[in-house]
Amino acid sequence: MKIIDEDYVNSISKIIVEQAKYQKVMLLYDENVTLNEIDEIYNAIKENCIFNKQLMSECLDEIYNGYRVVIYISRTDSFLRLNIDRTEFINIYIPLDNAILPFYLDGNGKVMTQSDYLLIHKNSVDLPSLSSIYFNKFLKYMSDIIYAHAAEPLRDTETDILCSSALQLANNLESGFQIYDIPMLKECNIEYRMLPLIDYLLITGIMLLIRSARTHSTMLVDVYKSARDDERLINKFYAMNENNFFLELVNLNYNSLNFACESYREKLKNLLFTDKVDISKLESVTSKIKNYLKNTDGILGYLYLYDIFGV
Repeated sequence: MKIIDEDYVNSISKIIVEQAKYQKVMLLYDENVTLNEIDEIYNAIKENCIFNKQLMSECLDEIYNGYRVVIYISRTDSFLRLNIDRTEFINIYIPLDNAILPFYLDGNGKVMTQSDYLLIHKNSVDLPSLSSIYFNKFLKYMSDIIYAHAAEPLRDTETDILCSSALQLANNLESGFQIYDIPMLKECNIEYRMLPLIDYLLITGIMLLIRSARTHSTMLVDVYKSARDDERLINKFYAMNENNFFLELVNLNYNSLNFACESYREKLKNLLFTDKVDISKLESVTSKIKNYLKNTDGILGYLYLYDIFGV
């Protein structure tokens, strides 16, 4: 990702001349963008491209009709609702709320390697992105231990915790690195700003799971109440419960997992209270997350299987 920290209208004009002169350019925008802002972009690039524009909520197959560059100017919640293959284009992102991480990800939450452009102030504060990176770094650390029987040295984890720049951490993510919580926002129709709360809930649930494994006090969800007549879910829960190695490996690696979990959880807690997230929405968010986890595999799926959040 190329980060551009200057007037976005002039920056777009330069990019179009370099990357898409006399080619088709699409501007996607949401309801938060004024006609004035759209006109500014249009007037800056109209001489050098074939210009078109669409509301994000109305973005259909026209987007695949030979466009070289797509410009996105919107709030992050609107962007996350888009269902397009962005690998088809050169992308220019102008987040109105200073978000960072979502623009690094493909539709499945994996970090992309495209040479796109993010027009944002380098000193922008994006607590949801920072929260997401912390949480997913921990989740990868735990996954490496449980499923690959190996993990990066814990000192790398400690270095991540000390870093306070979402932009720096996002730029250091490897191609293909999986982000799990941001796709959850779209599926559950939760606002981007609620991400620190979601991450704190999830890592707290993982901490309870780790400690329950240690004390052999895990409790299985009521499978038949939860799955009802869904045979696929019943079979999935049964297969996960038969996999005793998961709890055994958690117990075997308890000290390192518990320490890392506590460290990241404390950092997420600090972000949560800094961002002043509306805690009154806790019950609604928790309910949506529980329903999402029901159909999830891996570590997050075990949070549901062992009824960490209750059914």
